[in-house]
Amino acid sequence: MESVLWFITDQEGTITRPVEELAHFEKIALEPGESATVEFKILPLKHLSYPDRNGNVILEAGKFTLKVGQLRREFELTEDEEDSR
Repeated sequence: MESVLWFITDQEGTITRPVEELAHFEKIALEPGESATVEFKILPLKHLSYPDRNGNVILEAGKFTLKVGQLRREFELTEDEEDSR
């Protein structure tokens, strides 16, 4: 069994956020030498938002980093995407 851990970092949040936040994980069965492709769909309200001090959900446009093992990918949530939650 191999654990695949998906971490997201908010590079531009208004408040201090965790350096890396575990967004998703899954376990897959692999034989020795075998490889597999795994996918993870980022849902902005679920994976990129955070609560303010009153418990209201905040979703801000900005730059994020997705990390899986040694692989990293930067992406941006735009105001258009933020508004269409």
